[in-house]
Amino acid sequence: ASTGIQTFKIPTPSMNPTMQPGDRVVASLNYYDNNPIQQGDIVVFNSPQGGIWTFRVIGLPSDSIEIKEGKVYVNNQLNELTATGEYVLDDQDVVQYQEQLNPTKKIKTLRYKKVLMTDTQTFDKIGVPANEYFLLGDNRDNAFDSRFLGTIKRDDILGRVIYSYWGNTSDRINMDFTKE
Repeated sequence: ASTGIQTFKIPTPSMNPTMQPGDRVVASLNYYDNNPIQQGDIVVFNSPQGGIWTFRVIGLPSDSIEIKEGKVYVNNQLNELTATGEYVLDDQDVVQYQEQLNPTKKIKTLRYKKVLMTDTQTFDKIGVPANEYFLLGDNRDNAFDSRFLGTIKRDDILGRVIYSYWGNTSDRINMDFTKE
């Protein structure tokens, strides 16, 4: 019998600062059997590029999504950003933000002081199709996400990332990603 739990190792910085390369995380593959996919959930999914990837749900079916100057608008509403710190990541100066996804959900996101890829900064408005989701990496300037992959079909979303059980530093262990 399957427990519906699967472990994954995070290989890239595309979900920094929430999840970091080397983090080992647990996903519940049964979670969405009884729960709706919600904005802000971190999901594992079958990537059109092959393999299983992890990003955050930003747009739900029928939402509109637009990105202007690196800022995300959902249904014409700006996700407000509050800078919470600056540091160096892989020799680049970055700014960490608290981003307000909706009235009840705040997440941590990252942006580079010097734009790495200009094609992450603008995304023309789209409507998210029925049974599809718009996913973004929390590392907004360095993620190969729905801006490039397109929306992700419900059938390709495998489950929700719940927590980490290992990481490169002790503070990366037992992080509860349902609250991040």
